[in-house]
Amino acid sequence: MEPRPLVCDTEAILTAALPVLQECGTLILDCEGLRLGERGGALSLITLRTTAPSPIRTYIIDVARLPRSALQPVFDILSSPNVLKVLFDGRMDYSALYHDHGVELNNVLDIQLADVASRQKRGERQVGQFRRLQKYLRYVNFNLNREMYQQMHKLSGLGECIEEHITTRRASKGSGVSFWSSP
Repeated sequence: MEPRPLVCDTEAILTAALPVLQECGTLILDCEGLRLGERGGALSLITLRTTAPSPIRTYIIDVARLPRSALQPVFDILSSPNVLKVLFDGRMDYSALYHDHGVELNNVLDIQLADVASRQKRGERQVGQFRRLQKYLRYVNFNLNREMYQQMHKLSGLGECIEEHITTRRASKGSGVSFWSSP
Protein backbone atom coordinates (compact mmCIF):
# COMPACT_ATOMS: atom_id res chain seq x y z
CA MET A 1 0.00 0.00 0.00
CA GLU A 2 1.24 3.46 -0.94
CA PRO A 3 2.01 5.83 1.92
CA ARG A 4 -0.32 8.76 2.52
CA PRO A 5 0.73 12.14 1.12
CA LEU A 6 3.23 13.91 3.34
CA VAL A 7 2.11 17.43 4.26
CA CYS A 8 5.20 19.63 4.49
CA ASP A 9 3.97 22.46 6.68
CA THR A 10 7.06 22.90 8.85
CA GLU A 11 10.66 23.52 7.91
CA ALA A 12 11.71 20.27 9.60
CA ILE A 13 9.29 18.12 7.58
CA LEU A 14 10.21 19.86 4.32
CA THR A 15 13.94 19.52 5.05
CA ALA A 16 13.46 15.78 5.62
CA ALA A 17 11.57 15.46 2.29
CA LEU A 18 14.10 17.38 0.19
CA PRO A 19 16.64 14.57 -0.40
CA VAL A 20 14.00 12.39 -2.08
CA LEU A 21 12.71 15.29 -4.18
CA GLN A 22 16.24 16.34 -5.16
CA GLU A 23 17.15 12.84 -6.33
CA CYS A 24 14.05 12.31 -8.45
CA GLY A 25 14.55 12.77 -12.21
CA THR A 26 10.83 13.28 -12.94
CA LEU A 27 8.25 14.95 -10.73
CA ILE A 28 4.52 15.35 -11.21
CA LEU A 29 3.61 18.95 -10.35
CA ASP A 30 0.39 20.70 -9.42
CA CYS A 31 -0.18 24.03 -7.69
CA GLU A 32 -3.25 25.29 -5.86
CA GLY A 33 -4.19 28.67 -4.54
CA LEU A 34 -6.69 31.45 -4.38
CA ARG A 35 -7.16 32.85 -7.91
CA LEU A 36 -3.95 31.09 -8.87
CA GLY A 37 -1.91 32.96 -11.46
CA GLU A 38 -4.12 36.05 -11.40
CA ARG A 39 -3.22 39.51 -10.13
CA GLY A 40 -3.95 39.53 -6.41
CA GLY A 41 -4.05 35.72 -6.28
CA ALA A 42 -1.93 33.63 -3.97
CA LEU A 43 -0.13 30.31 -4.30
CA SER A 44 -1.04 28.13 -1.32
CA LEU A 45 0.12 24.59 -2.09
CA ILE A 46 2.67 22.90 -4.31
CA THR A 47 2.07 19.20 -4.79
CA LEU A 48 4.99 17.11 -6.01
CA ARG A 49 4.76 13.39 -6.71
CA THR A 50 7.88 11.35 -7.24
CA THR A 51 8.11 8.76 -10.00
CA ALA A 52 9.92 5.47 -10.44
CA PRO A 53 12.64 4.45 -9.89
CA SER A 54 12.42 6.70 -6.81
CA PRO A 55 10.03 5.59 -4.11
CA ILE A 56 6.58 6.82 -5.17
CA ARG A 57 5.46 9.46 -2.71
CA THR A 58 3.31 12.58 -2.78
CA TYR A 59 4.46 15.74 -1.02
CA ILE A 60 2.07 18.62 -0.34
CA ILE A 61 4.11 21.72 0.38
CA ASP A 62 2.28 24.42 2.33
CA VAL A 63 3.63 27.58 0.71
CA ALA A 64 1.47 29.83 2.90
CA ARG A 65 3.01 28.53 6.13
CA LEU A 66 6.66 28.21 5.14
CA PRO A 67 9.17 31.06 4.84
CA ARG A 68 10.82 31.83 1.51
CA SER A 69 14.17 30.54 2.80
CA ALA A 70 12.65 27.09 3.47
CA LEU A 71 10.94 27.05 0.07
CA GLN A 72 14.06 28.01 -1.91
CA PRO A 73 15.31 24.40 -2.33
CA VAL A 74 11.89 23.46 -3.75
CA PHE A 75 12.04 26.44 -6.11
CA ASP A 76 15.54 25.33 -7.16
CA ILE A 77 14.17 21.87 -8.05
CA LEU A 78 11.35 23.44 -10.08
CA SER A 79 13.86 25.63 -11.94
CA SER A 80 16.30 22.80 -12.57
CA PRO A 81 16.76 21.73 -16.20
CA ASN A 82 17.84 18.31 -14.86
CA VAL A 83 14.43 17.44 -13.39
CA LEU A 84 11.47 16.84 -15.70
CA LYS A 85 8.29 18.41 -14.34
CA VAL A 86 5.07 16.86 -15.68
CA LEU A 87 1.82 18.76 -15.29
CA PHE A 88 -1.55 19.27 -16.90
CA ASP A 89 -2.56 22.77 -18.00
CA GLY A 90 0.23 24.47 -16.11
CA ARG A 91 -0.50 28.00 -17.31
CA MET A 92 -1.69 29.35 -13.96
CA ASP A 93 0.85 27.28 -12.02
CA TYR A 94 3.66 28.79 -14.09
CA SER A 95 2.22 32.29 -13.76
CA ALA A 96 1.97 32.10 -9.96
CA LEU A 97 5.43 30.62 -9.56
CA TYR A 98 7.06 33.09 -11.94
CA HIS A 99 5.27 36.32 -11.10
CA ASP A 100 4.86 35.82 -7.35
CA HIS A 101 8.02 33.88 -6.50
CA GLY A 102 10.44 34.50 -9.38
CA VAL A 103 10.57 30.78 -10.21
CA GLU A 104 11.07 29.95 -13.87
CA LEU A 105 10.02 26.37 -14.57
CA ASN A 106 12.46 24.51 -16.82
CA ASN A 107 12.22 21.08 -18.45
CA VAL A 108 8.42 20.90 -18.39
CA LEU A 109 6.05 18.47 -20.08
CA ASP A 110 2.52 19.82 -20.11
CA ILE A 111 0.26 16.89 -20.92
CA GLN A 112 -2.42 19.21 -22.30
CA LEU A 113 0.01 20.53 -24.91
CA ALA A 114 1.29 17.02 -25.56
CA ASP A 115 -2.32 16.13 -26.39
CA VAL A 116 -2.41 18.76 -29.16
CA ALA A 117 1.00 17.66 -30.47
CA SER A 118 -0.08 14.00 -30.49
CA ARG A 119 -3.17 14.84 -32.54
CA GLN A 120 -0.90 16.37 -35.16
CA LYS A 121 1.49 13.42 -34.98
CA ARG A 122 -1.39 10.99 -35.41
CA GLY A 123 -2.34 12.93 -38.52
CA GLU A 124 -5.54 14.53 -37.32
CA ARG A 125 -6.67 16.41 -40.37
CA GLN A 126 -8.04 19.91 -40.39
CA VAL A 127 -11.54 18.42 -40.58
CA GLY A 128 -11.08 16.85 -37.13
CA GLN A 129 -9.52 20.01 -35.77
CA PHE A 130 -12.45 22.07 -37.08
CA ARG A 131 -14.97 19.55 -35.70
CA ARG A 132 -13.51 20.09 -32.22
CA LEU A 133 -13.73 23.88 -32.58
CA GLN A 134 -17.21 24.04 -34.11
CA LYS A 135 -18.81 22.92 -30.87
CA TYR A 136 -17.67 26.15 -29.24
CA LEU A 137 -18.08 28.70 -32.03
CA ARG A 138 -21.15 30.06 -33.79
CA TYR A 139 -21.68 28.14 -37.02
CA VAL A 140 -22.03 31.21 -39.24
CA ASN A 141 -18.90 32.91 -37.89
CA PHE A 142 -16.91 29.71 -38.08
CA ASN A 143 -17.83 28.89 -41.68
CA LEU A 144 -17.32 32.46 -42.92
CA ASN A 145 -13.89 32.74 -41.26
CA ARG A 146 -12.37 29.26 -41.43
CA GLU A 147 -8.93 30.60 -42.31
CA MET A 148 -8.84 32.41 -38.95
CA TYR A 149 -9.14 29.07 -37.17
CA GLN A 150 -6.49 27.09 -39.07
CA GLN A 151 -3.87 27.42 -36.32
CA MET A 152 -6.33 27.26 -33.42
CA HIS A 153 -6.68 24.09 -31.38
CA LYS A 154 -9.19 23.13 -28.74
CA LEU A 155 -7.52 22.28 -25.45
CA SER A 156 -9.12 19.24 -23.86
CA GLY A 157 -9.65 18.58 -20.18
CA LEU A 158 -7.74 15.78 -18.48
CA GLY A 159 -10.64 13.31 -18.57
CA GLU A 160 -11.26 13.95 -22.25
CA CYS A 161 -7.53 13.55 -23.02
CA ILE A 162 -7.31 10.26 -21.18
CA GLU A 163 -10.46 8.87 -22.80
CA GLU A 164 -9.39 9.89 -26.30
CA HIS A 165 -5.89 8.51 -25.96
CA ILE A 166 -7.00 5.25 -24.39
CA THR A 167 -9.44 4.81 -27.28
CA THR A 168 -6.75 5.79 -29.83
CA ARG A 169 -4.24 3.42 -28.26
CA ARG A 170 -6.70 0.51 -28.37
CA ALA A 171 -7.54 1.30 -32.00
CA SER A 172 -3.89 1.55 -33.02
CA LYS A 173 -2.44 -1.35 -31.02
CA GLY A 174 0.71 -2.48 -32.68
CA SER A 175 1.02 0.63 -34.86
CA GLY A 176 3.55 2.32 -32.59
CA VAL A 177 1.31 5.35 -32.07
CA SER A 178 1.16 6.33 -28.44
CA PHE A 179 0.15 9.34 -26.38
CA TRP A 180 3.54 9.18 -24.71
CA SER A 181 5.56 9.07 -27.94
CA SER A 182 8.03 11.87 -28.48
CA PRO A 183 6.78 14.64 -30.78
